[in-house]
Amino acid sequence: MKKTMFMFAAALMMVACSNEEVAVNDDVQYVSELKLNFGGSRVTETPTTSGLSFAWDNGDIVKVYEKTATGTNYMQFKYDAASDKFVGNTPATDKMVVGTEYVAVYELEKTDENTFSGELSQGSATPFKELPLISEVFVATSETAIASMHHIVGVLEIPVKAKNEGTTLGMIEANLYGSENKITGDFTVTGASSYTISPIVGNASSSASVSGLSKSLSTTTTTSVFIPVFPFSNESIQIDYTTNNKPNGTGFISATDETYNVVRGKITKLPVQTLE
Repeated sequence: MKKTMFMFAAALMMVACSNEEVAVNDDVQYVSELKLNFGGSRVTETPTTSGLSFAWDNGDIVKVYEKTATGTNYMQFKYDAASDKFVGNTPATDKMVVGTEYVAVYELEKTDENTFSGELSQGSATPFKELPLISEVFVATSETAIASMHHIVGVLEIPVKAKNEGTTLGMIEANLYGSENKITGDFTVTGASSYTISPIVGNASSSASVSGLSKSLSTTTTTSVFIPVFPFSNESIQIDYTTNNKPNGTGFISATDETYNVVRGKITKLPVQTLE
């Protein structure tokens, strides 16, 4: 009888513990809305004196990592233009725990607690859509979490015009010939305020291009082409290009007699180039 009563009491204790755990879990608060701050509009082929501007397109997806999470252990939040907020892409799982630290990224993957990896590809006629972005570490709050996103690359602006009427630009490329500096390709970046990029040896290049342009050029009015690149300093730049007048070959211009610096989040403008 005593043994039976002891087992019954133990069972009651187990139920009590189980109920207590459920109560604790019920106290956890979640937030499924995220506000990512950016001023201006999405980067387009328009120079800005203050640097790069950006806005989200409806349906854009960002990854949200807990501060110590890496790899594929992230949530997805989708931009809703009507509310100007990101919402959990899968409501049941894509939600943040209130009071927990997170970091949001676009076109990046978190590989260590303070390290991220990505690829700045070349050749795209719409390169700004793939610009990598990273937020500061932020804490999820009870209503809408708020974080600030940062650019980690810079942009070269190349203004061009034609030597002759009827010229159409197909591809343009910026080259750091003879330099060991890399300006595009695979990279890692630190999550600190400096956001320093380290190109991955063997998977990065000293040239960056934009192709598939089909831009009709004027002989009097300049047209600017923009190329996202890794930040660099004290480099001279050579411009290579193809036009309808040089369909099977490349024109070469020694674009700069001086050296240039590219800073993350800013546009560096080169001298006007006259193309054949």
